[in-house]
Amino acid sequence: MRNAVLLPMAGVRKAEDFAAWHLAEAFKSQVFALLKSSPEAMRDRPFRYQLKDSAAGISKHITEGFYRLSPLDFCRFLDYALGSLREAERWIYDGIESGYFKKEDCRRAWWFGKRCFTATLRLKHSQQRYAEELKRADRSRPRNKKKDDKNQVPRTRRTRRTD
Repeated sequence: MRNAVLLPMAGVRKAEDFAAWHLAEAFKSQVFALLKSSPEAMRDRPFRYQLKDSAAGISKHITEGFYRLSPLDFCRFLDYALGSLREAERWIYDGIESGYFKKEDCRRAWWFGKRCFTATLRLKHSQQRYAEELKRADRSRPRNKKKDDKNQVPRTRRTRRTD
């Protein structure tokens, strides 16, 4: 199961091959453009850092999860990416309420955010299905045990052979 995450996705060799990753990068670019367009937001360091970190975290989580090479680990990191996306969207709303951004200026970022959310969620669901397929295949695989193996004590690092 070491390379399991690569098997069902023909042609995917790196995290950047996913549409979800590209949409996360586009969302991040829109957020950074929003920040640059607002001197007030740029002066508010805690706000700026939180918004930048949450927007940048989306594609980072997708990448880190992909390179764990496990469908279930990948799902966990896709959850983190979805959380970062929702956090960044919340910070944008806070920026509007604080007078840093105009609602019209945020529409493009929200559009990319919505598409990124859908793509990431679908990717997560595909990995969950794939993990279930692996589990079913592993359970149905016949075990090649010898009849004599039933009476033997399993060897571990600490068990020494006495024969």
